[in-house]
Amino acid sequence: MSEDFISSKEKVSFREIVLAHLKKILEISTSEFRGGYTKIVYSGNTSHKEYVPNSRKCYIQSIEALSDVLIAYFDKEMKKAEEDYNKKNETLKKEKEGKKSTKNLKINYQNKRVKLARKLFQELNLLLNRKQYLKAMVYAEEDDDE
Repeated sequence: MSEDFISSKEKVSFREIVLAHLKKILEISTSEFRGGYTKIVYSGNTSHKEYVPNSRKCYIQSIEALSDVLIAYFDKEMKKAEEDYNKKNETLKKEKEGKKSTKNLKINYQNKRVKLARKLFQELNLLLNRKQYLKAMVYAEEDDDE
């Protein structure tokens, strides 16, 4: 039923979704990571508060979302990598729980999670390589040039 509202030009393939997600993760990762904060934006005679998201959390959540999207394609190696990621993430959370919350603790915790997420992202890219997922796209691009 929802297909009635989507024109043929608006349809997006699964490959395009994955590639767009990869692009977004790469865009996030090429900027300096910073914590979330509120800034005041002035517009004429008025001002309002605007929240700037925590880029570390955006990076981590984007990688976890890509993992969720690709889960149906996981092989044995990727399942192990995801299990390892989840275990290490739980260990980090437990370590954090027993300590007094300070700014440095939060930053240190987020930085460790970023490193874990980066490793997961690398594993996801290796999965795409093993599945030769992007290879067909490269050939399609070369065919377009001719």
